[in-house]
Formats: sequence, structure tokens, C-alpha cells
Amino acid sequence: MTDRQTDGIRRTVLKKLNALKKTKLTEGILDPDILTLLHDTTLQLNREILLLINDRGIVEDVCVGDATSARFPARTTSGGPGLSRLRAIHTHPSGSPVLSEEDLSSARQERLQAMIAIGVKAGTSDRFGIALPLCTADGLSYRLSILPDLKTLNEVPLSACVHRVNRDLRKTMDQFYHTEGERERALLLGVAPTSRTEAIAIDDSMNELARLATTAGCTVVGQTVQNRLQPDALTYLGKGKILETVRTVQNLNANLIITNDELVSSQIATIETLTGVKTIDRTTVILDIFARHATTREGKLQVELAQQRYRLSHLKGLGLVLSRTGGGIGTRGPGEKQLETDRRHIRRQVDELRRQLNQTVKTNTLSAKRRSKNHIRTVSLVGYTNSGKSTLFNTLTESDVAMKDGLFVTLDATVRKIRPQYGRYLLSDTVGFIEKLPHDLINAFQTTLSEVQSADLLLHVIDAANPNAARHIDVVQQVTRDIGAQGVDCLLVYNKVDKLLPSAADGLRLRAKRTGAFVISARTGDGLPELMAAVSDHLNGQTQIYTYLIPYADSKVLARLHDDADIINTAYTDAGTRVSVRSGRDFPAHLYLSYQEDPHEA
Repeated sequence: MTDRQTDGIRRTVLKKLNALKKTKLTEGILDPDILTLLHDTTLQLNREILLLINDRGIVEDVCVGDATSARFPARTTSGGPGLSRLRAIHTHPSGSPVLSEEDLSSARQERLQAMIAIGVKAGTSDRFGIALPLCTADGLSYRLSILPDLKTLNEVPLSACVHRVNRDLRKTMDQFYHTEGERERALLLGVAPTSRTEAIAIDDSMNELARLATTAGCTVVGQTVQNRLQPDALTYLGKGKILETVRTVQNLNANLIITNDELVSSQIATIETLTGVKTIDRTTVILDIFARHATTREGKLQVELAQQRYRLSHLKGLGLVLSRTGGGIGTRGPGEKQLETDRRHIRRQVDELRRQLNQTVKTNTLSAKRRSKNHIRTVSLVGYTNSGKSTLFNTLTESDVAMKDGLFVTLDATVRKIRPQYGRYLLSDTVGFIEKLPHDLINAFQTTLSEVQSADLLLHVIDAANPNAARHIDVVQQVTRDIGAQGVDCLLVYNKVDKLLPSAADGLRLRAKRTGAFVISARTGDGLPELMAAVSDHLNGQTQIYTYLIPYADSKVLARLHDDADIINTAYTDAGTRVSVRSGRDFPAHLYLSYQEDPHEA
């Protein structure tokens, strides 16, 4: 028993309870003398007492709870389709032998041979509630009975019942038990500050986490949010709330916990120990989705780099697999052990992935230079995930990039020529941004996001039908600043106007007109002509054509002009070299005014 379980209990009582361990029962399901000890101790402590007994009738563990529950000790449920080797007997200080839904959930989760409750009440005989396993069309279930006395309890043919259920379960194991690829049942956990504004934000954030979990292939069975200033350093939720979560996990039959904030390895280990189920955080879910959707070699390299960086920061630490090394008391050990080996191995992988991605960056840089040299301009789509960028991309380029209602459907950067009626330039579709996107992910995807940095114009696509559109705009603008693309010109594009009511759509158009934004529907084509005309005007307005006549004596001026602008045409005359150039906004035209020709005279 833990220190918390033994708080306030006299040593003599503890000694009697601990003496039950390894005791072999002789009377069937429960011996009379053990029943007497459980009855008297429960009345004395007013706390539940739990015995775990194996199929040989030996008491394997004793646990003390509070007045309403006794938690199962941390253990690994035996594999295979059959029942476990354990049955549980526990007391109810309330006097009622009725098994609660929490009791039955524990029985299903642990696959117990039987769950038995003893209704303990002073001055009356004990009654018993028993749940026996049953194999039904829906899987493993339990049927309930109330038994009046110990004699009736010991007459229950438990061994025959267990044998029959194990036989039936083995026949139907593929139908009732988890197989590879089956959807996990996830419970979501979140921490919310107490202000009203932030409380609204956490609701949106938890809904987004639920969508992430669904996209990753989970079934979300519930969520728990606690109001506190910041997550607990050890248990994420507060200690009381995490114990409530243990019951929630049992009642909902969850086999996965997902937190809305990134966890450290100690938090993961503590939550898994308390709840007995696998625990991951928001970042892990995003990484899993990225891994599912990466199709190109570049995308797969970036996903693997992000995963390895995450693994490196979440390796279990001292006391688990690390023998301490170094100098001083308590640090001497046998030398490098598994943790250092794992770290060195991951660092080697990270270095190799960086090397391969750097080679990709060089290739992309050369491609960008060739486009610039050939005067090919690029427009890049950016926006919150699931804002409709891929739909707009397909509409403008007649492509078939994957598009569906889901988060991070597009992961690899895609570049295509725009349809001829819209102009002559390239359009790129990039990964969507999201709230709480870890910086390691941003850094890992620098090669993909380089399309954004080198673009001549950004189209910031916004889901106009999303009630959180304003916050999504802030997130995208922040990520754009983080990747160093804040200097690129940008047009705001409100998409999915077809999902708005007519009055709301009209109001949005009025506001957009005042701010220079655009309102479209990539699905129906509404508003696209106006948007594409603005894109063309913007791109054409970035360049101007000048003609200069440079005397042969001013050869240095001609050389500098080659550096400052793109030469379109060169002709040699008696007066000097006549050159036509295409220049951008940063072209220092004032330096060449004395050489500029009148276009009518030329």
C-alpha cells in the first residue's frame, strides 16, 4: 500500500491487512475469517478495502481507498483474448451491495473473473453483489446478482463460469478485441485560465483538439477541462482532478489520453502510472497526422526530423534507464547506459536528416533563382488549416491536389502554373498553420515554407464561416513572422462565403471592401474574377520597363545596371548601348535618370 493509502490508519490495522497478502483461501470464493476482518476494518475506518485474488485462491494485493472508492493498483493487464487470472472483492461502507457503473467499468477494463461487493453495515449481516462475466454479441459483459449471505456466495460455480467464457472469447477474439488498425478511444484533457475570454478560447481549442484526434484515427469519448493558472508540473491536471480522471477513464472505457498542451516525459510517466492508459500530447497527434499525409521524399524527411527532435526532448530520465555518470557523491556509475546511447543515436539521425534537407534547400534555391532569372513570379497560399487553400489551388490551376474536410490534409508544398485566363505566374499550396504549432515543427518544415518566403505575393486564405476566424488570422500572421516572411506583400481572402447566410455575406463584403480584402467561394467561383484581377494588377505593378542609352564611356554604369535590373533587350548604336530593362520596386531609378530615353523617341 502507498503512503496515501495508509494515512491515518493504525499500525495494528495495517499489520492485519498486510498479513492477508499471500493468504490462500480454503472455503471457495471467500473465507469467513477474512470476511470478518474486512467487515470490522471497514466499519472502523469507514473506507473501502479491496482484495485482488488470483485463480489459485491466493490474495495478491490489498488496497485501501476512501469512503466511496478503492483504486486498482497499477498493473499490466494480461494479453490475449481471455479473462485475467484475477477476481476482485471490495467492501462498501454505505452498506449497499449494489455494484456501481464504475465497478463494472473496472471489471471490463481489467477483464476480471468476477467483481464482488460486500455491503457492510453495523448490526446487520453482510450482503453481496456479484458481477460474473458473460460473452455476448457485443463482446465481454457482466451479469449482476445480489446474494443474501456468504454461503450462497461460496456456492457460485465461478471456475465453470470462467472456463465457459474463456472458451467463447477465444472463438470470437477477432471480433471483440483490439487488433492493429482499430480506432483508439481517446479522453481529452485541457487546462483553462479563469478569465471569461480565455475560457471561450479553451472551448475552441478543445474542439480543435477533438478534430485533430479524429483526423489521426481516434474516437473521442469525452473531455475534461480544469480551470487553473497553469498545468501541474507533475500531473498536468491538479492531483484531485487527475484522480477523478482515473474514474472517467474507467467509466468511458478509454484506452488513450490526449492533453491539449505539450507534456514533458515525467508528466507522461505519472499520468500513465495513475490511469493505466497510454498518454500523449497535442504535438504527438500533429506529428502523427503529418506522418500520415507526407507523400514526397522532402515531406517525409521533414516529418521524420520533427519526430526525432520531439523524441530527443522526451526521453525518459534519471531513475528509469540512466546510470548516473560524472563526479561527486551520487553520480558515480558504471558508465554510459541506455539513455546516452539513445540520445547519441537520435542526434546522429537528426544530423543525417538535416544534411539531406540542406541538399533539398540548395535544389529549391536554385529553382527559385531560375524562376527569378526567367521573370517567373510566384503567388503562395497561406492560411489556417482547413481554410480551403487546396480547393482554391485546384480551381485556379486545374489540378487535383487532395482536398477534404480535415486538418493538415495538405502537407507537401505543391507548385503549378495558373490557368492562362488568370495570368502567367506560378501558384504554390503549402501546409496549413494551427494554434500551438511547436517551433520544432516550424523549423523542421523550413524547406516547405521557403515557398512562402520567396513568393512575390501571399494570399492569406481565411475560413469566413468559422466563428474563430479572427483568432486564426492572428495565428497565421504570427507564424508568417516566425518564418521570416513578414515582408512579403499579402492579400486577405475570405473563403467559403457560400456557407454564410446572405445577410452575413453582404456584411462581410462591405467590411472587406473598406479594408482591401476579398470575399470568395473557391467551391462555386464566387468573387474569383475580382481577386485574380487584383493579383494581376499587384504583380504587374511590381515591375516597370525602362529604356536607357548608355554612352560607351560609361561602361561602369552599364555594368551596375546589369546588377540592378533584368536586361530585356540590348542594341548597339553610334551614341552608345541602348538597353531595355525590367525593374522591381526596389530599383534605384533616380541613379539612371540622365540616361533614360523617351519611349516615343525610341
